[in-house]
Amino acid sequence: MSTYITNASFPDTLGPEGGLPVEVLGPVTVTREATDLAETATGAAAQAVVLTLPAVPGQFHFLTHLEITLYTTGVRIGQATPVTVTSANLPGSPAWTFPSAGATGTCATQVMSPAKPLKSATAGTATQILCPVTPNALWRVNVWYEAHP
Repeated sequence: MSTYITNASFPDTLGPEGGLPVEVLGPVTVTREATDLAETATGAAAQAVVLTLPAVPGQFHFLTHLEITLYTTGVRIGQATPVTVTSANLPGSPAWTFPSAGATGTCATQVMSPAKPLKSATAGTATQILCPVTPNALWRVNVWYEAHP
């Protein structure tokens, strides 16, 4: 996808050596550098899974992609309450909802791939995705992220 910007979009942008504003006409391609960190956590049937991004002193985690999958290992009968995956050290404490019922061999997957990386709430603190004990279910969590001050 191309974006067209002009100096009216960035009036405070200075040209080379602090000169006049730079005017950019034509398509601009914006690329994101490759994420250099990833973590995966997989549990056994009917076990809780906690994926932990390790704390790095003075640095935040920036999540670029997240996948949470619930695989049904045996028939799960629906309950009034959904299965909820929670988080720690993410702004707003996002949670993901999964069905409480499922046929053997089926998967339910939640994917988060924000346009802008999601910054952890506190620097130097572990960030976690917490999947609860769920009868007849196996969890897998994959996270791609960066760590920066």
